Amino acid sequence: MNRLALAAQRLNAISRIWETVAPIGLARSCRVGRLDDGVLTLLADNGAIASKIKQQLPSLLEKLQQRGSEITGIRVDVQVKIPSPERASAPKQGISQQSLASLEKLDNELEASPLKEALTNLIKHHRESK
Repeated sequence: MNRLALAAQRLNAISRIWETVAPIGLARSCRVGRLDDGVLTLLADNGAIASKIKQQLPSLLEKLQQRGSEITGIRVDVQVKIPSPERASAPKQGISQQSLASLEKLDNELEASPLKEALTNLIKHHRESK
């Protein structure tokens, strides 16, 4: 049981280090998987993220080593993250009535332009969807 707790603590420490050395977009789309014989396995949410990580492997490995980790290599696997049910079923929030009134006022004040056209379409779309 102690070995398991020690391994979990080690992975947790590596995960915290990973979050500080990886670019924000990669850190959010990738998780630390396991550590076997100095090789860290990262689990990427999709193939594009895995490719981005692979392009940056040398610098990421160097940064991890500079932070005191004993990692000698990085392996990247794709493991699709399934969204939680409450997120998938959350209702979409629309534009509040107050905000819509402000947008309509702005739309009335604008002269003909691509911005006015886009704003008019946004307001029309919102009105039709309710």
